Amino acid sequence: MKNTKRYCSLFCALMLIGVVSTPAYSAISFSTSPKVYQKTIKTVKYLDSSNPSLRRALNIHNMLNEISGILDVMTTGDDLTKQRDIFSEQKDALSSCYSKKLGGVFKEPKSAWNKMADAYEQKRLAVPEKGQDKDSLVPSVKSSKDTSRKNMDISREVMMDVYQNPANWGEINKDASFPLWQDQSVVFEKQWNDYYDKMNTAFGAPKKGGPNVDEKTRQDVKKYNQVLKAHKEYLASLQSNKKMEYSELPPKAPQPLPAWNEIMMVEADGKTVYPEMPDVWKDAKTRKELIKANPNGELAQVFENGDTNTPTTSAMMANQSSLEQEFQLRLMMDSLEKGTSSFNNTTRDMQQDFKNRLSELGIDTTDLKLETRGDYFKVRKVLKEEKNKAISEAEKYIARLEKQDAEHPELVEKRRKKEQAKRSRMSEKAQEQLGKSDEGIVQISQMSPAIQQKLVVDALKKDSDALVYLTETNAMDVDQLMRERKSTNKIIVESQKQMQDVYKRQVDMLPNFKDQCPF
Repeated sequence: MKNTKRYCSLFCALMLIGVVSTPAYSAISFSTSPKVYQKTIKTVKYLDSSNPSLRRALNIHNMLNEISGILDVMTTGDDLTKQRDIFSEQKDALSSCYSKKLGGVFKEPKSAWNKMADAYEQKRLAVPEKGQDKDSLVPSVKSSKDTSRKNMDISREVMMDVYQNPANWGEINKDASFPLWQDQSVVFEKQWNDYYDKMNTAFGAPKKGGPNVDEKTRQDVKKYNQVLKAHKEYLASLQSNKKMEYSELPPKAPQPLPAWNEIMMVEADGKTVYPEMPDVWKDAKTRKELIKANPNGELAQVFENGDTNTPTTSAMMANQSSLEQEFQLRLMMDSLEKGTSSFNNTTRDMQQDFKNRLSELGIDTTDLKLETRGDYFKVRKVLKEEKNKAISEAEKYIARLEKQDAEHPELVEKRRKKEQAKRSRMSEKAQEQLGKSDEGIVQISQMSPAIQQKLVVDALKKDSDALVYLTETNAMDVDQLMRERKSTNKIIVESQKQMQDVYKRQVDMLPNFKDQCPF
């Protein structure tokens, strides 16, 4: 895709299919339509003496002009397909990556992930997007903030239920559970040790003593009954040496938490956490101690220090839930799928219409496959040859017209009177409008057919690359039109390059789940 000459980015693609609007790219190098000259055509009498070869040359020239438009549509369709494939890879990589984290709990982690993503999508689509500021195409800061919070609320709701009620989301591996955060583990282990230090001191036992229960078991909230059983056995051993009641129960492990960016967000001001700090971080006094005790933990990864809510750079980059990323990828893929289908249909219609017109010109299209780019270059070569033949025949006809005018001046006079009579029959308003028209239009209407046709032939020769959609009327302006078209093409090429760069940056900003899965 890097070497694609006519590159149409995601944003260009979404604009063309109606998802986003990009004024700078509103023209995609299609041929100039005859509608541009509709007013001119209405007010000017076409050639009085028909020149079939000239009309054929014009028709062929304009078909050459249309080829670039068809190729543009084909290129855009190809680019949409490539972009869709990239987003599909990203989506598959995200699903595969997150499934690794779910694999320790669910027997079919991909199925569980899809169920989570589907639930998030349904909830997102069920709540309509908030509107933009009145008379503005740009969402307000408040509406953007509200939307972000709404998305986080939905992500939090789904993820917390998955972690607290995993059986609702798929078949669970035997004795499987989600692990605690590192920060949760550090805080809980301190609470555990402090509890038994206090208990041992009360019974006059060594401080480091405790029940026979491993760290994994005591940190699993679902196994608290096992912890209590081991605790009672340990308490009984202490009471055998010192008869004393001890009713305070050991600390219970906290509920495991989803990744921080699935359940909370640090807003752009760098001060506000939404919806709130997790319990493990709520105590401002211990946050700094926690970072010191656990420098690789979640708190240290998210905030620059324990005193403020200022996020680290990496945290701001990751400040979007995996479910929201999956949702956005699905939306983009759906839009690109529709766009690709639309462009493919448009391309097929254009190709068939073009093929029919080639047949009307007498060109054999039996083995022509216009879905193959190489055939367009073959067609272009044939059409250029046919155009030159038609121009040659048109010039012969013009020579006969000139001879006719020279030998029969009465015909010239008759044509002049006929034109005057025609004007006299026009309404005053029409005559006024004609007077306001370009002086060149008035001049060309007063020329003999031979001179008018010569102007068209000259324009056909000058525009050898068929940059301009030519008519008998705009032929005398071919130089200006060619300059405008070349200038427009430069703008479009530059716009395509800019859009390509924007698209590349957007792709680069997506987490590289394929090569750098964080789980």
